[in-house]
Amino acid sequence: MASASPLAGIRVLDLSRVLAGPLATQRLADLGAHVIKVERPGAGDETRHWGPPWQPATGESAYFTSVNRGKRSVALDFSSSQGKEILFALAASADVVIHNLLHSSAAKLGLTKAAFEAASPGIVICSISGFGPHRQPDSRPGYDLIAQAESGLMSITGSPNGDPSKVGVAIVDVLTGLEAATAILATLVGRKKTDEAVEIEVSLLDSAMAGMVNVGQGVLATGADGPRYGNAHPSIVPYELFDTREGQIVLAASNDLQWQRLCSVLGDDSLSADVRFVTNPGRVENRDELVPRLHAALALKDAGEWIEVISGVGVPCGRILSVNEGIAAARDAGDPVSINLSDGTEVIAAPARINGEVVTALEPPPLLGQHTDEVLSEIGISGDQIESLRASGVLG
Repeated sequence: MASASPLAGIRVLDLSRVLAGPLATQRLADLGAHVIKVERPGAGDETRHWGPPWQPATGESAYFTSVNRGKRSVALDFSSSQGKEILFALAASADVVIHNLLHSSAAKLGLTKAAFEAASPGIVICSISGFGPHRQPDSRPGYDLIAQAESGLMSITGSPNGDPSKVGVAIVDVLTGLEAATAILATLVGRKKTDEAVEIEVSLLDSAMAGMVNVGQGVLATGADGPRYGNAHPSIVPYELFDTREGQIVLAASNDLQWQRLCSVLGDDSLSADVRFVTNPGRVENRDELVPRLHAALALKDAGEWIEVISGVGVPCGRILSVNEGIAAARDAGDPVSINLSDGTEVIAAPARINGEVVTALEPPPLLGQHTDEVLSEIGISGDQIESLRASGVLG
């Protein structure tokens, strides 16, 4: 990875799977942490099989590849007594352990704060769940789609006249992974003040609610749900998608100065003179009158022409690109949006830059159980013992 490795020396035991937990630990690996990913023998993390698409070089799914670089994989069945003993031996040298087991399953397996603390005093234990420890039933598994639905996120997403819609990526999983990584990092800093173990709990539902920011706060402030706005904004006008003579643009005039600058290039002097539209609250209140007039004005030129003149007066606007086009545009601008891992696999780089450097782990996602022998040897388990454990099914 890049030379900036602020988490060098930090060891993470990753018992999580799918997206939120693996994304959190990948961020830690990008920052230099040593991450051991523990997977079930045989199947492993189920996202290994979530395809197509598949990576041409490795045959792994693109999904698994997106959140598991820079880790070492151990195939271990820790539901058995021998497997559990090995798990806690691995935990003995860990600074962090993270899992997304159901609370009832973790308790049944003995994966408690007390047990991990006994193995490694001062360890940080992060659990990720769908609905948190206070919502019942505790056995209910969490999925991004369900969290989007039950948090209210789907109710504010989609066409005003259509069905509620999920976001096009598992955004609640992403938010939850980043919330978990942030809490872990904060706790590692604070751990310098105490030798006690710390337990972190992050749920998809709580992350989704926190992620609705101004919309959630608006409901608390008024006690009422607002309508669904589609590509528009509940509190800013204009801030949405517009058709031009050829093509579409998105336009975001978020303050009154930008509005006046926009009016100066639209060719409709009556817009800037209309007292209803002078301030943003006025534009929001009168959006039904204003937006059609903007559509009419923007229909007079092509998208490319409008982007040039609107950007030229300092008003944010842009085209709608496909993901492929977005990556290409970033490359054309000199942005290192992607990076090649040591095996040549191209991945989207971590977004943070430290002292100007892209901070991304360069080792490819591990094959299932690729490092089992190596990691267990490091904790004193002999080759003969490893073979015996593999024959018994404890190891993969």
